[in-house]
Amino acid sequence: MRFDHVQSLRFFGAFAVLLYHAGVYAEQRLGAVPFGGWLGVQLSWGVQLFFVISGFVLAYSLSRMGPGRFLAHRILRIYPPLWGLALLVWLYRGTADMSGAQFLQAMTLLPLGEIRYPLGVEWSLVYEVFFYGVMTLLACLPGRRTMEVAMLAWLAAIVVMDRLHPGASTAFLPRADQIVFSGFNVPFIFGVLCFSLFRATRRLPLALLLVVFLLALPAATAVAKTEYQLALQGLGFAALVLAAAEASRRRTGIGDALLVRLGDASYGLYLAHVPVLLWLLSALPAARLGSPEAVLLIAVPATFLLGTGYGMLEAAAYRRVKGWLDRGGRVRLASRNTSA
Repeated sequence: MRFDHVQSLRFFGAFAVLLYHAGVYAEQRLGAVPFGGWLGVQLSWGVQLFFVISGFVLAYSLSRMGPGRFLAHRILRIYPPLWGLALLVWLYRGTADMSGAQFLQAMTLLPLGEIRYPLGVEWSLVYEVFFYGVMTLLACLPGRRTMEVAMLAWLAAIVVMDRLHPGASTAFLPRADQIVFSGFNVPFIFGVLCFSLFRATRRLPLALLLVVFLLALPAATAVAKTEYQLALQGLGFAALVLAAAEASRRRTGIGDALLVRLGDASYGLYLAHVPVLLWLLSALPAARLGSPEAVLLIAVPATFLLGTGYGMLEAAAYRRVKGWLDRGGRVRLASRNTSA
């Protein structure tokens, strides 16, 4: 089935992060807090929404394909758009900003700790790629409930490790010894468990899911500990993703093709928005425009258009390459069957 409503949520997650960074960089570059601080840290939670959606979609993908094909799809989806844009940004800024060795190191997306990245958003992709590896390994294990049991065990292990060593593992730029028990894995885990619940039920209560969403996110703002915030964000966004999946299953609401297309382009928007935004904040004549709000009213729509344009191009390229990969796999399988 098509999870169009879930795909649409990707756009809202990416746009929320764009607004958050617009507020952060406007304050840094222009010396004033725009819009009275309304572009607050809660908008950055769009990343956690991405993580929950990824967990849901990855579990769905693995229910339809083998681990080898799954991993090939994930590598094609993440790395080529990143490499292409990051190379342009690195060449534009020059090697004085980042050496060639540092650039190549960053482009692996391995958990290497406190290293520099050209786009400023790669930390989340480090977690994303790590989760791809975990899901691929688990998919190779036998058993119908292996994935669900492993996710619950992993969640329990994160809780235990946080009790033993509070805050030791949850880092934006984790090392290999930190990433396994980081609280940033929790939204991914919730996403996988969401798909298991969705698949096991014929109908989910939309109203209840929306209530959980509306209660969990405000609760996340009321706690100080990062791991508790991530757990509540994961719970709230898990309820939202389940509601979107259920709406897709029921074909509830008007299918907005534009939102789905924007969701398809959200990865490119996410990759491009920080370098484009920073370039615009430097290029726009802030003194003439008179206020940080006026600058952002130009910079944010321009960043959105340029980032979404890149996202549509890279999404179209991915669909083409993925189609070629899938057709090649079917041809090889048919050839083996014929020879047998």
